[in-house]
Amino acid sequence: MSSADRIDLLMREMWKELERKLPPDIDSHQRTYRRLDLEKETGIRLGCTSPGSIWELLIEAGISGETLSIDFPKWKGMDFEILTLDVPRWDTRHIRLFLEQRENRDIFVTVCADLVRSLNGCLTNESRRSEIADFLARWGRFF
Repeated sequence: MSSADRIDLLMREMWKELERKLPPDIDSHQRTYRRLDLEKETGIRLGCTSPGSIWELLIEAGISGETLSIDFPKWKGMDFEILTLDVPRWDTRHIRLFLEQRENRDIFVTVCADLVRSLNGCLTNESRRSEIADFLARWGRFF
């Protein structure tokens, strides 16, 4: 199995585990998430939100008040936003890539796994933001 296949499989398993941790109440608005790499802090988390068991990739990108100037594309089936979470530190801003339509899970996992591989070795928020911009430009040409 290639390293790309292993990352895809790991991410799918983690998202399914996170789905199971969500409360069964379809009207709840909750999020479960965890670090992709439990051995070290990489700034990357997988999450799942309710209602709808929405899969998301959360990438640490700065602190509250810091300008994040990334032009997010409009891709069918997935979307981007900036949100603030209190991990790994209080008031940390994250780029959220999330799945809008469950039938697009395969391509979503492929895109997320490629982004995770691209971010490998990026240990600062600045380097993550730069790599994300490059990544979006590459995938934008594809879409």
